[in-house]
Amino acid sequence: MSQEASEGEKKSGGCLKVLGVMLILGLVGTVVAGAVGTYIYLNWEDLDWPGMDELRAQIEAAEGGEGAAGADAGAVQRPVVTTTPKQGTSSNFAQWTRREDVLILVDYYADWCPPCKQLAPQLEALARNHGDKVVVVKVNIDEERDLAMKAGVQSIPDMRLLHGGKQLKQIIGYRPAAQLEQMVVKHAAILPPPGAAPEGGTAGDGTIQKMKGEWLPPGVTPLK
Repeated sequence: MSQEASEGEKKSGGCLKVLGVMLILGLVGTVVAGAVGTYIYLNWEDLDWPGMDELRAQIEAAEGGEGAAGADAGAVQRPVVTTTPKQGTSSNFAQWTRREDVLILVDYYADWCPPCKQLAPQLEALARNHGDKVVVVKVNIDEERDLAMKAGVQSIPDMRLLHGGKQLKQIIGYRPAAQLEQMVVKHAAILPPPGAAPEGGTAGDGTIQKMKGEWLPPGVTPLK
């Protein structure tokens, strides 16, 4: 009996050890998975793993949904602002970035930066295909250091999508044309109708708009 009891205790102890090991491995796996998931979440835009560009493009396309399609369809009648990237300088930067009739994609780059050179054709295609929704403004950080410092640029290529002077999105590093196009189409939903401009205010290019002749202050009636 004592021998049988001893063997039973050994088997029971062995099972407990196996369960203990499995529990420890499960806890370690949970911690590792959580750490990896947190890292991916915090560095989603900057990850350069194989297939990440395509995955990001697919997710942004899904997030755009019907709103993105509607923005693209509604933009057919929008006037084309430009089909080529513009060079941003300290003298014209504010004029471009405060526009509200189109989105502004600012590309901070340098001539010595290989990823910037790789990105250039994608931005040219974006300007050519979506010139009614976005203007690409390129800022050379070596020639326009004040603009780069004011924007807090630390790594290039650094792209900022703006509307009316407000930043909508920041992208660091190379991105395929499809992902850039999905981003522009998605955010184009906030653009005003073609030709819209505030009365008595400024249009997107900063020009003064003339008030309507029949306008009067509130509570004042015209003389008859």
